[in-house]
Amino acid sequence: MFTLSSDVLSMTNEPAALLQNRRLVFANAAARSILGENCVGKGIRELFGDEVAEVQAPHFVAAVPVSGSSRLLRFAREGNMQIVFFSRPDPDLALFSDAYLQALRSGLMNMNLAAGAGQRLAEERDDPALMQCFCRMNREYFKLNRLLANISAARDVIAGELPKSFSAVDLGALVSDLADSVSLLRPDVAIDFSVDRRVLLWADPQLLELLLMNLISNCLIHAEGLTRIRIELNALSDRVYLTVRDDGAGIAPEKMSTLFHRYRAAFELNELSLGAGLGLTVIRGIAEAHGGALMLESREGMGTMVRVSLSRSLAGAGKLRDDPKAYTSSMERLLTGLAPCLPEECFGGKYLD
Repeated sequence: MFTLSSDVLSMTNEPAALLQNRRLVFANAAARSILGENCVGKGIRELFGDEVAEVQAPHFVAAVPVSGSSRLLRFAREGNMQIVFFSRPDPDLALFSDAYLQALRSGLMNMNLAAGAGQRLAEERDDPALMQCFCRMNREYFKLNRLLANISAARDVIAGELPKSFSAVDLGALVSDLADSVSLLRPDVAIDFSVDRRVLLWADPQLLELLLMNLISNCLIHAEGLTRIRIELNALSDRVYLTVRDDGAGIAPEKMSTLFHRYRAAFELNELSLGAGLGLTVIRGIAEAHGGALMLESREGMGTMVRVSLSRSLAGAGKLRDDPKAYTSSMERLLTGLAPCLPEECFGGKYLD
């Protein structure tokens, strides 16, 4: 197994390596250029960090810093061997041009103004059928607004220019507030959470909200057969681990390697308003902006788990306070972040007023 695998990996230009008993036993030339010529013999924790070392799943993907650069890692286990492939998060920026984004913003603004005027007219006429039409239009507006937010954030992540405004944040309170709101909007899905309401860290609260929205909406959109989402928040001395699990159908191993690049491959037109796979890119970028990493593991028939690690106190960011400023999501941001997975009735007067 080792001889065959090392021979095969030696012939590929993609960085790849083999581990046995959690130690590196082979790295091809491309992988050695990343890990160093003396990488063979080193342990998985030393090479890839604590987040990767703790994963027990046979197949998983990770977005972690390796040798000072962001890398996407794909792990697969065969017998007592573990194969890891490396790639860089380097998509084509053409999709994210300023002209494209500005045109989308302008169209959305006009759409929102027209929908608002039409909805007021429908209310004055007390026309339920017309009101339903404008609920549907409002939902499409919020879906496109979500897509725009993710495209803008993904562009900033790719360019290494994600804007950040750090302050002391109680992540436990933010998670609890958001979970309660999701339960209100989607009562058909049970939202369980195990959260310490006093988990302080130095962070950008709006970025953390965007990260959470994408984690939860990914479950609601993609987890076939979903009935329950569980959110866990564990704080250690210098790190916070946020875990979101679903009880859906899980992801096939052969699809795991494309999760971070779906927008680069062909996708159906009806996937465009769902985000076309941008959510994980945004989550990865926000995690890395907070000194953390992203891990994803899934087993068919057993659901999917995404774990994000965050630094509790980034160097030079400032001293944490015991009384962080309260941060509560607005209904407009909730409707935007969850638009593809909410029923049309959420986009009428009840939540929009």
